[in-house]
Amino acid sequence: MLGASSSTSATTPSHAAPPRARTRPLLAALLAVLLAPTPAYGEPSPTTLDPEAKQHLERGLELYQAGDYPAAIEAFKAGYALDPRRDFLYAWAQAERLSGDCITATELYKRFISLSSSGMQVAAAEQGVELCARAIKEQRERAAQSEAEAEARAAAAQAERDAEARAQAEARAEAEARAAEQERARRFYLDPLGGALVGGGLALGLTGGALLTAAQVKQSQLVDAPTYGDFAANYDDVAGGARSLRIAGGALLGAGVVLIAGGVARWVIVRGGRGAAKGSAWISPQPAGVTFGGRF
Repeated sequence: MLGASSSTSATTPSHAAPPRARTRPLLAALLAVLLAPTPAYGEPSPTTLDPEAKQHLERGLELYQAGDYPAAIEAFKAGYALDPRRDFLYAWAQAERLSGDCITATELYKRFISLSSSGMQVAAAEQGVELCARAIKEQRERAAQSEAEAEARAAAAQAERDAEARAQAEARAEAEARAAEQERARRFYLDPLGGALVGGGLALGLTGGALLTAAQVKQSQLVDAPTYGDFAANYDDVAGGARSLRIAGGALLGAGVVLIAGGVARWVIVRGGRGAAKGSAWISPQPAGVTFGGRF
């Protein structure tokens, strides 16, 4: 077997086999058939395997049958380095395949085929090549599937991060809006609408007060008349003018009060945090005076 002479097995000494050798599984028998010495192309007739290389081979077979394929591979490598014969290649290829390295196993199978002339040896090695081809295909398919799953997980994680970032941005925007609203509420007196209403009301109120004062001054002209004739002569003119001034002054003063009240109400709204509310005020002329209105 395995490079020994045809009458002596490389794995079985001529004396009685020890118990460990008798318990070897079918691997030894299989290799005895597959590796029966047959000259390869350009290879001299088989000679006795190097004793140290033979020890590595036997040790490799023991490790192989124990399922310790990495250690068996190292033993086959060591023996092949000492005596590079095809005897090691098939067992080495088998160990590589069963350890999961089908690329190395395929190379060893093909090297074994190139050195073998036995149809049984070639068929066995080709079967190993076929098994490795299937395994490599399955590995690549699993790798592609794993890559696709990893990409899907990465995409899902990115989408989750994007959603979280959007949520955080929305929360920041909402917080900034609340802060701005609170700042506006704190500085309610700067609200344009409220300021316009109060300012307009003050202007109208002052104008109305001035007109009322003018009416009072005009009325006093009658009271201070030196004679009744002067009083009677100027009564209609002075009394009518004073009455007109009082009416206009009262209307403007009332309008001013309404606008100031509207402005104050607007400030109250803004101060209460409802500064986004719309507001407006108006003055409408009427036959009997003016009408004031507002909406907040």
